[in-house]
Amino acid sequence: MKKSLVLVLGLLLMCITSGAFAIQYCDDNVCDPCCDPCCDIHAIVYGDYLYWKACRTDLDYSGNNTGTLYVNPGFDSGWRVGGRVQRCAWDLGVRYTSYDSTKENHEGPPAFQPAALFSYEIDFDVVDIEVGYNLHLDCNQAHLRPFVGAKLAWIDEIFIRKDTDTDTDKAFFKGYGLYAGLEGNFLLHQAQVCNNCIPISLVGRGSVAILDSTSHQENIFLAGSTETTSLRTEQCIFISVLEVFAGIDIGGTTCYCVTPHFLVGYEAQIWGNKRFDDADELVWIGLGGLVVRLSLEY
Repeated sequence: MKKSLVLVLGLLLMCITSGAFAIQYCDDNVCDPCCDPCCDIHAIVYGDYLYWKACRTDLDYSGNNTGTLYVNPGFDSGWRVGGRVQRCAWDLGVRYTSYDSTKENHEGPPAFQPAALFSYEIDFDVVDIEVGYNLHLDCNQAHLRPFVGAKLAWIDEIFIRKDTDTDTDKAFFKGYGLYAGLEGNFLLHQAQVCNNCIPISLVGRGSVAILDSTSHQENIFLAGSTETTSLRTEQCIFISVLEVFAGIDIGGTTCYCVTPHFLVGYEAQIWGNKRFDDADELVWIGLGGLVVRLSLEY
């Protein structure tokens, strides 16, 4: 994972640097120092604060006719960084998403005295590298961007039941594959603030991916300090990934050739066909919640 993170940060740095160099090479005789659209080269970098919740369909243990115990993950913070360089109508972008969450539940049905302790942990890391084509419609009142790309994902999950004994389920997921989608930006209003024009836009994004993945799973049951059961399985499966986002983007005033943007919205992701064990039913994991973004456009 450390090597992957270094690779992502390196690609992001290259993306940002190439965009900066492209701006420096603009000919002053062709366009102004801020490189307006006649220069046809732009760059954008952004950072996201994520306040997400992870959900699964199989986070429960059934006791012997005593009811079902479960853990319901809560909201936790994550982050994302990304960058994009555009030349003419084409652009190249890369982004890295990191989200970690831990949730414990001490509650259980009355038959369990004392109540059992359940713990769920998720470590979510995803890299997206994509190429997009930008379409400006209705005198730049609307902007559509179809895109294709490659997705790399690492998702580690641990589900633990702690009472008299300890039962631990671990799932280590790795996947890579292709995705395609569409972004949209629709101008809603241009507000006049201190003689400055502030654009307010509705933005959206949706994509679908198919990943070739490997899921390594372990189940360990400890009776006291003795390991009584240990099950390790590995599956190679194709899974689908659906992502949707909708939000509001507020532009800022250009200063020293840089235009800031503030965005807030909601994002949801569904990762299908992942399993904690060899049960026949399919298991889905979902993530979603608030996204707050600060971006700088060159």
